[in-house]
Amino acid sequence: TLAQPGTAAPAGLMIKVVQAGRLLEGQEGRLVWIENVIVTPPTIATSQAGRRHLRFRLAVDGGSYDSIMYAFDWSDVDRDRLATGRVHLLGFWDTFQGASSFVTKWVEEVDGPYGTTAHAPAPAHPGSPLVMIADARTSGVEKFVSSSLRMHARFSFSVPGDASTYAGIVYEGVWTSDLLDRLRSGRADLIGRWDTSEAEPYLVLERVGVE
Repeated sequence: TLAQPGTAAPAGLMIKVVQAGRLLEGQEGRLVWIENVIVTPPTIATSQAGRRHLRFRLAVDGGSYDSIMYAFDWSDVDRDRLATGRVHLLGFWDTFQGASSFVTKWVEEVDGPYGTTAHAPAPAHPGSPLVMIADARTSGVEKFVSSSLRMHARFSFSVPGDASTYAGIVYEGVWTSDLLDRLRSGRADLIGRWDTSEAEPYLVLERVGVE
């Protein structure tokens, strides 16, 4: 049997999963932890017994696999985290219709407390100075997966007295849920560096403040 992706699970997370009652006898020793997994939007599949399972596909280490969270193992929190498109997963490898599949027991946010894999953000234009744009009006905040399979976040913003609308990006390793929530508030002080793409300026955000 070929080795499948995964490492030992963080001890603190193992305690949470056990306390949540998601493990059956013998499953604990099979658990592996996989970081920075690209996942498809989850769908609910109802079994013949009427149980609602959560199904999705995951991409990691150059492979693509089916995954399932069985009824009573998943919650709305797990589903919402999967919907972001990039997560850490705890579960074990199994087979489904003759192919490797992953039985997921826990979904963790990329910027949550248990991940250890960090990616350095892409640099801004060389020599670009750090600037602060005060009282910016922000909108259109969303996460996206780049061609290099990194999950970044983008947004738009304008400044009072300027009719132009500008694009902004927050690279993976910089954005957090709290930072994105601040951008979604619609009004913030933006601190970052200007760069250009196809002759159009955009702001590489480093941090944010809110009035």
